[in-house]
Amino acid sequence: MKRGWLVAIALMIACNNLEQLDQHSTTEKEATILDESVVKKDLAIKPKWKQVILIKGKGPKESEIFRIRGKEWKIAWKTQSDETSDEFILILYDKNNPENTEVIANTTGDSEDFVYLEGKGEYYLSINTKQSYEITIEELR
Repeated sequence: MKRGWLVAIALMIACNNLEQLDQHSTTEKEATILDESVVKKDLAIKPKWKQVILIKGKGPKESEIFRIRGKEWKIAWKTQSDETSDEFILILYDKNNPENTEVIANTTGDSEDFVYLEGKGEYYLSINTKQSYEITIEELR
């Protein structure tokens, strides 16, 4: 009779160890699946530059008001001068605080460059030139 109890206890211990081993294997599989989903989310969340506004023209102009929702954004410009070298002056205004201005570009002749900026809000540009230009505003989302 004692031997029967010992066998029963040994079987219970063995079964318990197998359950723990099986749970451990499941946990490892779940962790691997979880790791893969985190990696996929990281790839999906990777920020991208999105165009907010494109302004093309020739001569002085004030842009429409545009809204920036991302933390980081940039203003890129490209100018083409005619036979005479003319200045290209680009000034950024904060719609809610028009006294707060920033000269983004002040160049002469053909030019191409960009500036990174930070801060959400509503803005507009004052473009002072006689040249042809293309201005692109993009935000990081």
